[in-house]
Amino acid sequence: MLNTFTMSEAQLLNWLEKANLSAASYKSKKTILKSYLLPFNFYDYDAINKNIQNAQLKQRYKQTIVAQIKAFYNFLNANLSDNFIKFDSKKINNIEVMEPVERRAFTEEEKATLFKELDNLTPNKYIKEIKPVHKFIIKFLNSNACRISEAVEVLKQDNWHFDYLNNCYFINARAFKGGNVRKFWLTPELYEDYKQIDKKAFVVRTLQGFFTAFQNHLHNLEGVKFTAPLTAHAFRTNYITNAVFNGFTTEQIASVTGHKKLETINDNYIKPNSSIELKNAMNIARTIEMQAPEEVNNLNNDLLITLIKQVQDLKNEIKELKGAK
Repeated sequence: MLNTFTMSEAQLLNWLEKANLSAASYKSKKTILKSYLLPFNFYDYDAINKNIQNAQLKQRYKQTIVAQIKAFYNFLNANLSDNFIKFDSKKINNIEVMEPVERRAFTEEEKATLFKELDNLTPNKYIKEIKPVHKFIIKFLNSNACRISEAVEVLKQDNWHFDYLNNCYFINARAFKGGNVRKFWLTPELYEDYKQIDKKAFVVRTLQGFFTAFQNHLHNLEGVKFTAPLTAHAFRTNYITNAVFNGFTTEQIASVTGHKKLETINDNYIKPNSSIELKNAMNIARTIEMQAPEEVNNLNNDLLITLIKQVQDLKNEIKELKGAK
């Protein structure tokens, strides 16, 4: 016979308040747990799993529901009295395992085109109105490698401090998924732009609508082809990928992005983009090797040695990138 444990909505809200969550995280957990856990006996894992499986949702949303229920079980296990029978969060797993989401970074050409178009952007077929918040949010995401929901959360606060050492404004806040504390930054120039924007303009759904419109505009430019989708998350991908191939460790990157699991950075960001970086490195190596015979007569020994070293370094980088794939 199954043990029984149920919870009212009022009790759920009380527990969530004890968890000290951000406003966005609180709302998300409340919605999911209210719909997919509260109607059931918490020990009836089969019924909970079946309900999630039958939901008319994309697989990634089902995975989010599973993760939220598991996390809540673990939270209750740690905070309820010792007399009650612990919940087995491992039994909420009867969902098809998803392949890691592959995030694609922009190429240098794509990024240059994107920011050139952004600077010169005027109303067009796809974007009816250009607001200060539109250009600002892209620059903010590009320099902070955060999720758009995290950006909106901190930008609404208007509680920035000035860092005299680094000559910029910052705010400490928790990353939404991992819960790790990280810094968000504004240069003095961006801070001046930020002060001119009504905080009510920072709405996730509205800003995502702008990204869709801007993407349509970019995809219809003559002679320009974007392989990476222009989403709010693309700038986080770009930041992480560039950091990796500039020698930063996954630990250093996680301290900026707020990732709790280092393998997430490797599986979702590094591996999908290693082929792009490999191609770039090989093209540079070939160019140097092709130029060397033509210029060798004009080079003194020191320059020739430097050139050879550059080629060798690039070949080593290619080997490392092949190993990362």
